[in-house]
Amino acid sequence: MMIDWVNGETISYIADKYFLKETDARKRIEKCSRAMYSHLANAATWGLAAIQKIPNSGADWGSLTDMEKKKMANLPALLHYGVNSDGAVLMRKSNIPRRIANKVGELYSKSVGDLIFSRSSNEVSTWLNSLDSNTWEKVRPANSVMTGTDYKRIWEKLNGIE
Repeated sequence: MMIDWVNGETISYIADKYFLKETDARKRIEKCSRAMYSHLANAATWGLAAIQKIPNSGADWGSLTDMEKKKMANLPALLHYGVNSDGAVLMRKSNIPRRIANKVGELYSKSVGDLIFSRSSNEVSTWLNSLDSNTWEKVRPANSVMTGTDYKRIWEKLNGIE
């Protein structure tokens, strides 16, 4: 379930895959949502972060580069936000909808490279606001009923941009 979550699968997909005992689709989604947001996104995230702080927990932090340390420290955030890249975590922190966070994060990572961990929220918002409608259209899932413009509007609303 965790792997499907960070790989961007929808709640309905995860519900249908893991909550088969529940015959009512609405109840499956309800149970899945409760599991995802109370157990996985909170408890598992907290647990993973706590394990990372335990000495001799498996990672040899002393031999890691600064970039590797930052990536390792970001692992709980991947789980919390349900994405699978550092760029996508940054996008979720900037209120980009989960369904497009991986693709937008990939574009952002390509544009800033290794500087991704040093960018401010304002810099990210400015970059997002500068994206043209074609880019928003390219990042939307192929089977989405929403357009790229719809996704941009959601982002704008969540950020108080009118």
